Amino acid sequence: MKKIITITIAKILIFLGRLLHRGSALPGDIALRIYPDILRKISIPTLSIAVTGTTGKTSTTQMIAKVFEESGFLVSHNISGSNLIGGVATLLLNNVTISGKSKADVLVLEIDERYAKIVFEYFKPNYFVVTNLSRDQLARNGHFDIVYEDIKRVISDDMHLVLNADDPLVVQLVDEHKGKVTYFGVGKHSDVEHSVSMDNLDLCYCPKCHKKLIFDYYHFGNLGSYHCPSGDFVRPKCDYEVTNIEMATGEFEINNKVKIHMQYDALYNIYNNLVVYAVGNLCLLKDDTILSVLNGFNYQVKRFEKFTLAGRSGYILTSKNETPISYYQSLKYVSKDSDLKTIIVGFLRVSGRYELKDLSWLWDVDFELLDNDSIDKVVCVGPYADELAARIWHAGIDENKLVKVEASNKLLETVENKTAGTIYAIVYFDMAKELSAMLEGKME
Repeated sequence: MKKIITITIAKILIFLGRLLHRGSALPGDIALRIYPDILRKISIPTLSIAVTGTTGKTSTTQMIAKVFEESGFLVSHNISGSNLIGGVATLLLNNVTISGKSKADVLVLEIDERYAKIVFEYFKPNYFVVTNLSRDQLARNGHFDIVYEDIKRVISDDMHLVLNADDPLVVQLVDEHKGKVTYFGVGKHSDVEHSVSMDNLDLCYCPKCHKKLIFDYYHFGNLGSYHCPSGDFVRPKCDYEVTNIEMATGEFEINNKVKIHMQYDALYNIYNNLVVYAVGNLCLLKDDTILSVLNGFNYQVKRFEKFTLAGRSGYILTSKNETPISYYQSLKYVSKDSDLKTIIVGFLRVSGRYELKDLSWLWDVDFELLDNDSIDKVVCVGPYADELAARIWHAGIDENKLVKVEASNKLLETVENKTAGTIYAIVYFDMAKELSAMLEGKME
């Protein structure tokens, strides 16, 4: 009876939350307070896929869910991105009957990397995907080794691990694992780097003998092809590997046979597409269905948006605060454009979850990738405009090219009247949302 009452209360709260446009975690949080064991008393779909990692979780799970839906399955998926235990509980309770029986065929779950240890107390997924691991949200996560240990301790042999072979930190997760492992990665291509592009690699020493790893090339951060000089640790052979990348057209192949056309030509998007193909193929879905979704997917949570302002092309590149790799990927994308450009950088809050003022992570962001000669202006917007301007000036940008706009409602006027060239907005989620609203009618 307690189970039925708890599920009923959760469903009522979910319904009210939708009416009031409130957060998706509260019903689950309340249900767990009423009945802490409720998630052990309900069934989950026969097939479950969990995805975690520092970046790529949301986009990847959106596409995986879509592939299964297009294949005729009823999918349970936390599309809102609510990936802590409360959000996961809300999702699961919303997709069961009053008696606790699952109504879905497949569960596709985005999980915060620190919360896998909590979620997996209640159930273990059939497939566990780890996209990448790097320093992220220092105040919450501390050192990346802490995150790694949290994930490793919940891995069990009955999970099929799907791991990024290009990330040496992720590859360590197979130590002592006796279950199935599938590796994905990106092969060597014309845009690889042969020297360290960031000064803060998260793992550059062999985890076995502690000698410095030798990288044959880098994609970004510490993702690439690596080996220990003693032969103790090496990038594993990929089961699914990207080949023949044509960034100019946004096309690439997987295992030299499957061709995919990306919606936009960013390397991190290649990884997202690769994971989706790998999972779909492992689950024996038809290639035609997988490729149809990947070649025409429309993201629910967009990290890349196009707009036109005063006759100029513009792009919003949503980047995660406190995550240098996320900013690096956006900066790398911008750096490919050698024409005149205006760059917008800003955020309203340091964290979307906590009241933080710590900006030390800005010094881990590789703003040095910006080319002073091709920049008309860098517009620093929001309450931290001064701090952003100081950091970017230290990256070598001419002080006369720095414009500070603390009130975001003045941003478009400033960009239209005081800047030139293509517009790139490298902004956090809060500023991206505000900017999109201001650009209503101008978005593509």
